Amino acid sequence: MNFTRTFSYKDTDGTSNITHEIESIELIDRLRSQLTPGMMKKSFPDYGAPYVDRYKGYTEPEWYWKSDEGEVLGIGFRYGIARLRGKGIGENIFETKPIQKETVAKFISMILETAL
Repeated sequence: MNFTRTFSYKDTDGTSNITHEIESIELIDRLRSQLTPGMMKKSFPDYGAPYVDRYKGYTEPEWYWKSDEGEVLGIGFRYGIARLRGKGIGENIFETKPIQKETVAKFISMILETAL
């Protein structure tokens, strides 16, 4: 499974928090407790402008990748805590195929191996 960076609004629009899709408690703990915005900026310096809404806790950029299958996965931060973001494959939110658990695990492992 390969992941390619994406900066396309078409890809990133409609993503949401999908941290609950991570099956491994260990991966969730590592994502939330070890990954920081600074690490992401150092490991992946090309990022777009952050979505800033301080009232809701959004103050950092988000980073997105697209899987070979077309699924969009990313890392965002809310109140400084890392979250998995993404969306499945489909023409609209009502016909979207969910992201496979194996894809989620591979993506999180790739991010942690690169950034930590």
